[in-house]
Amino acid sequence: MLARWADVSELLAWWGVTRQPTETDDEFARRAADRVVRKLGRPSPWLVGGVLRMAGMAREASFAPAIPASRPQEAALVATELHQRLFRSANARQLLTWAFLQRPHYRAGG
Repeated sequence: MLARWADVSELLAWWGVTRQPTETDDEFARRAADRVVRKLGRPSPWLVGGVLRMAGMAREASFAPAIPASRPQEAALVATELHQRLFRSANARQLLTWAFLQRPHYRAGG
């Protein structure tokens, strides 16, 4: 589940929202969802709900003594849905950035 959250965080960075060192998963999720919704220019309940849910599952994976057996599958489904919708909503510049850099917020040698 933490790997799925990392993937979603990377997609959010691709949309221009990177996590601040002092933010919790939930704080980052709220801020990121709000910023991406504003960039989309239309209400997106799927984005807000999905990002908040992923942050909650990451918190649960980090701190809960045990997690339900179905939770990793749920994380995979939510992450896949966010990935598909964010890619469908991306503009040409974003798609080119992703295609050529693969990891837009990582820099070679940095």
